[in-house]
Amino acid sequence: MTNPLAALGAQLAGDNTRSPVSEPPVYEFGVAQRYAIAGEKDLAFEWLEKVYEERHPVLTFVNIMPAFEDLRSDARFKDLLRRMGLPQ
Repeated sequence: MTNPLAALGAQLAGDNTRSPVSEPPVYEFGVAQRYAIAGEKDLAFEWLEKVYEERHPVLTFVNIMPAFEDLRSDARFKDLLRRMGLPQ
C-alpha cells in the first residue's frame, strides 16, 4: 500500500525531483516537509539541500518544526545545521 503523503510529495515533485525554476524555495521547503512526514528521508534531504542552495531564510525553522523530528538524528541533518551556523 502506498503511503498517501509520499504519493502527495511525488505528485508535488512531478516526474523529476527538480522544482520549476519559477517556484520559490518555500515550495521546495514544503515538499521537503511532506517527504519527511512520509518517512522518505533521502528525498526530504534532497529537497532541503535545494532550499539551502537558495539560502532561503525559511530553512532556519527546520530545527524546530515537528515535521523534521525524525531527521534530527541523521548525520545529514546535523551537517545541514552546521553549515547554516545553527546549534546542533
